[in-house]
Amino acid sequence: MTHPRTITTPVRSHPVNRIETWFGQWKRIWLVTAFWAVATASLAGLLLAPVFGPPARFSWAFNPGPVGPGTQPPGTPSDTTALGLILLVGGLMLLLSIYLITRTPAIATSPRFLLLVLVVLLLTVLAARITLRDDTSAWAYAFPLAAASMTIAALLDSQLALVMGLVLAFLVGAVVGQSFMLSLLYAVGASVGAMSMGRVDRLRRFGIVGLMVGLAALPLAGAFAFIQYPQGRDLDHLLTPCLAALAGGELAAVLALSLYSFFGSLFGITTMLQLFDASRPNHPLLQRLLLEAPGTYHHSIVVAAMAERAAQNIGADSLLARVGAFYHDIGKVEHPQSFIENQFQGRNVHDSLSPVSSAKMLRYHISDGLRLANKHHLPARVRDCIAEHHGTLRMEYFYAKAARLAAEQGLEPPNENRFRYFGPRPRSKETAILMLADGIEPMVRAGQAGTTPEEMEQAIRLMCQDRLADGQFTNCGLTTQDLEGIVGAFLSILRGMFHQRIPYPETLIEDEQEAESESEAFSSTENFPPLAHPPIQQVS
Repeated sequence: MTHPRTITTPVRSHPVNRIETWFGQWKRIWLVTAFWAVATASLAGLLLAPVFGPPARFSWAFNPGPVGPGTQPPGTPSDTTALGLILLVGGLMLLLSIYLITRTPAIATSPRFLLLVLVVLLLTVLAARITLRDDTSAWAYAFPLAAASMTIAALLDSQLALVMGLVLAFLVGAVVGQSFMLSLLYAVGASVGAMSMGRVDRLRRFGIVGLMVGLAALPLAGAFAFIQYPQGRDLDHLLTPCLAALAGGELAAVLALSLYSFFGSLFGITTMLQLFDASRPNHPLLQRLLLEAPGTYHHSIVVAAMAERAAQNIGADSLLARVGAFYHDIGKVEHPQSFIENQFQGRNVHDSLSPVSSAKMLRYHISDGLRLANKHHLPARVRDCIAEHHGTLRMEYFYAKAARLAAEQGLEPPNENRFRYFGPRPRSKETAILMLADGIEPMVRAGQAGTTPEEMEQAIRLMCQDRLADGQFTNCGLTTQDLEGIVGAFLSILRGMFHQRIPYPETLIEDEQEAESESEAFSSTENFPPLAHPPIQQVS
């Protein structure tokens, strides 16, 4: 079985590249080291601080016996017990830190992502210290620890959420006396929540995952009830923990949805709710685009349909691709007449400008778009679509015009950097798809890509090869298999939007006009002959 080849370019062994790689690795290590120290100190303080109740004590027995003579009374741990708990917390945080460094480098090098992980850890343990008083109460079985793993899975990474859920199961289990039972119960719920969450594309996803968490904890709660009360014949001993565990799953879903929305906005992480809000047709920016740059608006709608279908084909975020396409050219509203799709009177402002001035004017729509996006608080990933959809592409028309003028005047060829966008190049599959759709749609509309599906497919493939040869896809993770899916998706959309129509016959138009005049002539009579030619409807 062959694996899809990732589109990359060879990395040159240059001293600058080696220094950047070394610095990036050390940045990751130092940030995670600071995270480990702060997390260990904070969590140990929460577990041992008496202000929140009796200090936490690990007890790995199902039914720990009474405190005997010479043993330390509960609530006043000895120095060795406190030291052991600190070492245990430090060890768990060390395992989490190693995972961050080795498996999630993007999170390990981001201070705000590390801060989000730390906040979720601290809030979960703090909530356990404040609310968990008795391990036999129904609340101990309903405690929504799975909300932490569901939130991290929805915002950051599912595998990281799984590791965090297991770590939190140990820490929260220390808050109550019989930690083994509850730790196992919490670990199962957190694991199911992390593995089932995935990418959030519907709000009901939270409810479904919460139900799965409750159903997974249900048999464990019943088993522990039998173990804890082996002589009990009352069904209350069985029903209470089972119902509490089932309700805890849905409670975790409600809490995870709230944290997902709040932390997404607080830490600058694009969420489904933000994308839905930005996609509404009455958004002020979209309304302005429709009224001030209608040609660009229609272009954006078509590009959005193409990008959404392509993202679905390759497993990328289709909602982000669609919303990003809506706003990718939003900067054109500042100077709409500078772009050909908004020039309806046949006057092109670039005819009176030098190629360098025209290129500079076109580049402005990126910076103008980012300024408008920041002003209207568009999601961060949508702003990336605005900044990256042209990458560092060269404006071929104006570069060729400048080269022709230089050749006519006997001058040196122009510097192509003056005709390139500033970038950055696409850093995600969604922005790479948007770059291709933004280039293909005008070609098809202008008839430069042919009229048959075969000609369109050839034009799309040539566009992909051109962008690939220019190095635009080195940072986005596209594979050759992804490109095949993108080509098929574009064809399916373009064939439907720009299909050939049957022309309206001129002779039949004349006959219809004659029939209408005859109908008007006989309108005053009671009986008049039928039309010689019935009205002909256009076939599309």
